[in-house]
Amino acid sequence: MGQVFITQLLGRKLQFLGILCYLLRMKKAFALSILAVIVVGCGAGKPGIVGDWDVSGLDAPGMPSGSKATMAFQDKDFNLTFKMSQNGPTGKPINLTMIYGGTYEVKGEDLTMKFTSFDAKSDDAAVQKMLEGSLAAGKQTMLDNMNKTNSGKLAWDGEDKVTMKSKNNQDLVLVRVKK
Repeated sequence: MGQVFITQLLGRKLQFLGILCYLLRMKKAFALSILAVIVVGCGAGKPGIVGDWDVSGLDAPGMPSGSKATMAFQDKDFNLTFKMSQNGPTGKPINLTMIYGGTYEVKGEDLTMKFTSFDAKSDDAAVQKMLEGSLAAGKQTMLDNMNKTNSGKLAWDGEDKVTMKSKNNQDLVLVRVKK
């Protein structure tokens, strides 16, 4: 009788230890799940800026009507591209593309960009030659000016539209490009 009691007691203790080990494993898995949610999901519910965007609100002086601005945000880099077309002296359209590049950082609702590169291309050889000459002389000044108003507050309107209020109170509206 005593032997049966010891066997039952040991069996229960082993069963209890098994349950305890299971719960500890579950607790560890639960803790890892919570950690994963905290690490991965910190921005849960908030859309991300990574992707391609159409930009409106960039009313730069001298930009012809019908000009198009787009932004592409990758991991920490961005490109801002302006495409415009204007009739040249002969009446033939001259196409011009300007591309700014740099790095960016998002902290909460604040977006800060650092412009580090600028390039311009034209499909007209004479305009391209003129661009190359003027770019060499004024590129750094242009980048410095862009970096004066390089940050703003983001206000999201769903996942595919965000308004950035820049330092100079210009509202830029970005709409995600669907692929």
